[in-house]
Amino acid sequence: MPAGTPREVVDAFIDISCQGLGGEPVDVFAVLDDQVEYIRHGIKPIEAKCKSLAEVRERVFPPEVLAAIMPRPGFGMYPLEYIEEGNRVVVIMKGRGANIYGVPYDNTYFFLFEVRNGKIVRVVEDLDASLSFRCFYHVHLEEARRD
Repeated sequence: MPAGTPREVVDAFIDISCQGLGGEPVDVFAVLDDQVEYIRHGIKPIEAKCKSLAEVRERVFPPEVLAAIMPRPGFGMYPLEYIEEGNRVVVIMKGRGANIYGVPYDNTYFFLFEVRNGKIVRVVEDLDASLSFRCFYHVHLEEARRD
């Protein structure tokens, strides 16, 4: 378990996530604190507001999403930019993946991480929820007509 700088802890989370999305049997939440606060913005069922690791395990990757993901080496989230201040790290990331039908999943993410004692204690995630709907829930969203 990393006990280094906040950036090192966040990088460990990213690395483990990439391993899991690449098909390796890892615990993608290994660096999260038991009492982590995890907020994912979006519309339901993409939205998640969790106050513990147990809730994160249940809501962040629910069974229907896990069933729709096609793990493959090279899939994952890749940092584009970091902003660090104290125990907080902001990361802009680009995802690479696909669902079980081969539909590409290349979302762009904004993450705010807060780290204490070598564990992530707070996560705020934002992403294009419409892309997640299309890829993981087989929902087709259309732009509203302006008549």
